[in-house]
Formats: sequence, C-alpha cells, structure tokens
Amino acid sequence: MLIGQPLVVAGSVITDVATRDRLRAIVASFAYQCCEEIVVISRVLESMWDRLDGGRGGRLMDWQEVLLELGKPVLLG
Repeated sequence: MLIGQPLVVAGSVITDVATRDRLRAIVASFAYQCCEEIVVISRVLESMWDRLDGGRGGRLMDWQEVLLELGKPVLLG
C-alpha cells in the first residue's frame, strides 16, 4: 500500500461530502488496473469515514487497525 498510503492517511479525515466524492472518483479512476490495493484503499476510506461520521475516535480512527480488521496487514508497507 505504499502508493496508496498517503491517500488513505490524508483522505481518512475528510468530512466534506463533496470532497469525499471527488476522492472516491479518483480512487475509482485507478480501478482499471484491477489491483487489490485499489479495492482495499476504497474499503479503508469508507470504513474510516463511517467511523468518523459515527463520532468514534481513538484506536477506531487508526487506518492501520482497519487494515488489520480487513485481514490485509501485509499492505501496511
């Protein structure tokens, strides 16, 4: 997840819906590569936004923890 890591770190704290939609479009634009990393990036971002919207913080806001929950620890880089 070396390429996607900055995207996930920066994108995980976005609260503006329009900005999230733009980021979703950017991530989707790479889907043609059929890369597992792209799918995982999307899942991590959506999970982080769900947690952020739900007011859950602390370790629940750790994108690395989300990767572990998704069973993708190898993508921690």
